[in-house]
Amino acid sequence: MHRMKRMRAVAASDTLLTAPSVRRRALLAIPVLGTVVLALLWAVIFARLSVERESTVHDSMAFAAILSSALEQYTIKAIHQVDQITHFVKFEYEKSPATFDLIATVEKGVVQSDTLVQVSLIGEHGTLIANPGEHAAHGAFSASGIFPHPSMHRVLRQR
Repeated sequence: MHRMKRMRAVAASDTLLTAPSVRRRALLAIPVLGTVVLALLWAVIFARLSVERESTVHDSMAFAAILSSALEQYTIKAIHQVDQITHFVKFEYEKSPATFDLIATVEKGVVQSDTLVQVSLIGEHGTLIANPGEHAAHGAFSASGIFPHPSMHRVLRQR
C-alpha cells in the first residue's frame, strides 16, 4: 500500500510538472495555428482575386474585340457610302456643270444619312461652289482657309 501511495504521489507530481509545459505549448500553439489559418485564408483570397482578374481581363478583351469589329464594319460602310456619293455627285456634275443643282440632288436622296457626310463642291481655287448646308444660305463662305489645296501643292512641289 505504501508503494501505491508513492506511485500516486509520483504520478501526481508528473502531472503537476507536465501541466505547465502543456499550457506553454497550448499558449504557443494558438498563435501559431492562428497565423497558419490567416496565411491560408490570404492565400485563398489572392488566388480568388487572380482568377477574377483573369476573367475580367478576358471579358474586357472579348468586349473590345466586338466593339472593334463593329467600328470596322461601320467605317467600311461609311467609306463605301462616301465613295458612292462622291462618284454620283461627280457624275451628275460632269454631265451638266452649268445646270447642276446640288441642293436638288441631295434632296432626291443621294445622301443616305444626314450625319454621315456633308456634301459640298469646292472649285479648283479652293472656293465653295455649292453647299446645301447653312453656309450656302449666307453666301460668304470660302473654303480656301480650310482646304489650302493649291498652296499645299506648291509647297509639296518645292520640296
